[in-house]
Amino acid sequence: MEGGELPQYKALLQTFCQRMRLPLPVYKEVGSEGPEHRKLYQMAVTLNRLPFDEVPAEITFESSSPFPTKRMAEEDAAGAALEAIAEYEEKAKGNFKPVPLLTDNFVDSECFGQTKGIPFKREGQRICT
Repeated sequence: MEGGELPQYKALLQTFCQRMRLPLPVYKEVGSEGPEHRKLYQMAVTLNRLPFDEVPAEITFESSSPFPTKRMAEEDAAGAALEAIAEYEEKAKGNFKPVPLLTDNFVDSECFGQTKGIPFKREGQRICT
């Protein structure tokens, strides 16, 4: 990331939930410290109905440490959730069954996401202009 850009973990996590037809992530403040003019925030993200065996119906991930903005703490919590999801997928290996994308029902599903600016392309799919 250049120029102090924040990672896009929140966007990636939201996209994952939408594609898997899961409820959207819910963020909440779990703590703050310091004076008002230099407050540090600890945030958590809660996910529901992850499609993995041995994962609770509701699971919460906290930011690794306090951050100077809520957004930074949310991005960190989302990053922790994405790391855990990757681990769950690895453990599931062949047992992970993703839900078909909503675009599978469209007549021209190959171009649907690309025309909406969504960056995905299935293997063997043509590039739409």
